[in-house]
Amino acid sequence: MPLGLLQILQRAISLTPDGLGWDGAACGFGTFRQISEPLQVALTAFTSGLVFQDQPFAFPDEAKAEVWWTSPRDVAQFRRANEESFAPPPDPRRGRRGGIGLGALCTSQSQCHMLDMKNGRITMKNTITRRTAFGLGAGLLAAPAIVSAQGNWPTGPIRFIGLFPPGGGTDILSRIWCIKMSEITGQQFVVENRSGSGGNVGTEAIARSNPDGNTIGLASVAALAISPTLYSRLNFNAARDIALISGLWQLPNMLVVNNDVPARTVPELIALLKANPGKYAFASSGSGTTVHLSGEMFKFMAGVDMLHVPYRGAAPAHIDLAGGRVHMIFDNIPQALALARDGKVRALAVTGAQRSPQAPEIPTMAEFLPGFEISSWGGVCAPAGISPALIRRINELTKQSLETDDIKRRFHENGATTWYTTPEEFVKFRADNEAAFAPLIRASGARVD
Repeated sequence: MPLGLLQILQRAISLTPDGLGWDGAACGFGTFRQISEPLQVALTAFTSGLVFQDQPFAFPDEAKAEVWWTSPRDVAQFRRANEESFAPPPDPRRGRRGGIGLGALCTSQSQCHMLDMKNGRITMKNTITRRTAFGLGAGLLAAPAIVSAQGNWPTGPIRFIGLFPPGGGTDILSRIWCIKMSEITGQQFVVENRSGSGGNVGTEAIARSNPDGNTIGLASVAALAISPTLYSRLNFNAARDIALISGLWQLPNMLVVNNDVPARTVPELIALLKANPGKYAFASSGSGTTVHLSGEMFKFMAGVDMLHVPYRGAAPAHIDLAGGRVHMIFDNIPQALALARDGKVRALAVTGAQRSPQAPEIPTMAEFLPGFEISSWGGVCAPAGISPALIRRINELTKQSLETDDIKRRFHENGATTWYTTPEEFVKFRADNEAAFAPLIRASGARVD
């Protein structure tokens, strides 16, 4: 027979002076301290279907309501961000909503293990102190004020953190999406460019933001799939600190050279570089970007030697490329194609598997170096700790935006194709992409300390 909430509490009557508990005023169910069984258990959130000590657990009927999930590693940040929002509990006559899936298993007077839930069963995760576990209890069960607001997101201006300077290809695409989201939601989406270190500076800023849904940002292949292998040290963990919401676009890069470079085809360029090792330089929008990695892949597969010059975004690199201070760039196709059509540079190849619909006359790099393929992608993400209800809401609105004809057209005009994913698909894609890039990065010898 399923254990009800009151039965769980009855098992937890035995008190200790420093025991764990819920804030009775916040959750309305009273306080418990420890279980008088071999292991002391302080459950700080529940859901119907939970298995507790191999017995199904269910809310009393009057307590069932919408539920949401926060993983143990994100709870501390979530609680800090939202502690001011934890209003008094809702009117019991209207039903009570609660959080799910977090608990603390206390095996000593000072140490507890965070509990995770998968497939309806509790498993132990990382260790925390009893005092920390005590602080989590009230916050998670008092979350109805947040849950009730999530379906109305956004309720005010949204900050979108871009990873590269204004004017670059990803910045243009990000702004196109933000404009469409503003039209759909009626709220302003403000782009804040936090460039540097191949997108790592902006990604760190996203990771350190409050997970309240008011700050989202660009999920970039550079920071989330390349940097984990390329950089010896990062101030964020791509898998742990960023909540992936949806893909937005995919696009290839394009190799363009300064007009003074005496090569008009890829074979001619390879011959030129082999005859002049170390004399020529390629620019990138930052170490760890696909623009950088395309150059490293070209060096490795063509067997040539040239210097890498990273910039804080593609826009300043274009200035030096036009001025002859660097000789080429494997840039995202929107800006590279625009420069080529303006006659400022010469386009030699695209890095995608097929020729670009925007420039079908330009060959692929794989036509000369079989197996050469690199594409860039961008998506929308948030700080880890954002609630699943908010993730679902933002994902649904993102899908709506990407299905509109005008955003498809504008992405196409800028060399990109719309790319919607579910959050789960995005998580898997990022991990697979990182795994695919890792051997290439190691084989090229590229490394940033």
